[in-house]
Amino acid sequence: GASHHIVIAGDSPAALSLANDCRRYKDSVILVAEDLPSETALGLRRKGVTVLEGDATQIETLRTSRAHHAAHVIAFEPDDTANLQIEACVRRLVGDHRRKPPIGVHVATRSAMLLKEAREMRSAQTRKGKVEAAPVDPKPFSLEEIAARALVQSQSQTLLSLAQQLNQDRVHIVFFGFDAGGEAVAERMLVSLWSAHFEPPRVTVLAPNPEAVGAGFRARHREAFAHPDVWAADVTFMPFDWDAASIGAELLDQIESQRGKATAIVVSTGADPGNIHLALALKRACNRGLRWPVPIFMRESSTSEFSQQYAKGDETEEIDAYLQAFGAHQTTATRARVIEGNLDRGAAVAHEHYNKGLGKRDAMSMKELQSAMRDWSDVLETYRAANRAVADAAMTKLWDAGWRPVKKGEKGDTQPTVAPELLDRMARREHDRWMAERLVSGWRPTADGEARDNELMIHNKIVPWD
Repeated sequence: GASHHIVIAGDSPAALSLANDCRRYKDSVILVAEDLPSETALGLRRKGVTVLEGDATQIETLRTSRAHHAAHVIAFEPDDTANLQIEACVRRLVGDHRRKPPIGVHVATRSAMLLKEAREMRSAQTRKGKVEAAPVDPKPFSLEEIAARALVQSQSQTLLSLAQQLNQDRVHIVFFGFDAGGEAVAERMLVSLWSAHFEPPRVTVLAPNPEAVGAGFRARHREAFAHPDVWAADVTFMPFDWDAASIGAELLDQIESQRGKATAIVVSTGADPGNIHLALALKRACNRGLRWPVPIFMRESSTSEFSQQYAKGDETEEIDAYLQAFGAHQTTATRARVIEGNLDRGAAVAHEHYNKGLGKRDAMSMKELQSAMRDWSDVLETYRAANRAVADAAMTKLWDAGWRPVKKGEKGDTQPTVAPELLDRMARREHDRWMAERLVSGWRPTADGEARDNELMIHNKIVPWD
């Protein structure tokens, strides 16, 4: 008799975190897992989670979990292919039956390219008008992207203020390691940290195999490097093997001479112990003579005793290097972020503002007009991606205009304004940021004789402001 419940498929720490968080909100939760230890299953059952042993890629297992009557199904297996199979099984279970609202099927992906393609597939369905009556609403997501967006939204004003204090001409992020989590942060920085008071953001990556890492990043973001007349991502890959060399002044000298001083450091090597060791070494090196008094964002897959004690952020008034952890499944795999998508609230607001201003814009085709006027849940994915970047850049615009968020218990203005003399400069910079986001997302400018084509991701507005 389970109805409007939440089905979670997977036994990873992130899946278990989500199950526990949903129970805190009094949701009815059914967890489907194959090899869950008996002690773990007993602990979940004591918290009210129904645990089913089985393979969630098999339709009969999902039928047992009543997935076709669920409010949400979260495909949270470690294998991206298995998660796509789970989505397909839910579709087959539902068949032609109507579901109002449709069942939200949240598909976890580790591959950034697969996430993009899954979202584009959803857009293709929207263009064909299949989404409105569909009983299943696919919602691809990535924990790496969630962690990166949360970091950028919360830390952008800190980074801009520090760059200003250090008299830097731009925000410069130095990465030690470039796993999927690190790459997600770099991508968000490149499309969001565009301030009217600074040059475009800069990224420097240190890795044991910089040629391979750089080639992969450029292949995944070809258009971000292919149009230097409009914008080319300022990303450089340098060699450094943290297992074979130590962190010292000579390394900081090398980075500084080639790329300039850092505004922040991101440590994301792919292994939590390595990240902790490297972050500690960097903190000591950066604080020796206050060489680089910058935040060091240390990625961790799970909240550790170390991060709770030593990587809690800036706890002193003076400017110095400090550690801050990000990306743990306890903070990313939550009901608010995975199921409710609260990081997209600002993006939905941006879309609503866009709708209200349509009448003042250039002539649009009826197809484009209808697409833009849809509710957020029905917006084409390419526009959702653009609005996500707008939301992630909101705090940067606020900082540019001289404003900051109030602290807890503090009163502030509810209608911040922009000085008239800043408007033109901010508008130009916002256009630059928008072009960067479109290029990073795979769009390209129109060539001679070409017209805009949304299917082929060709845009006639990817041109310099003038």
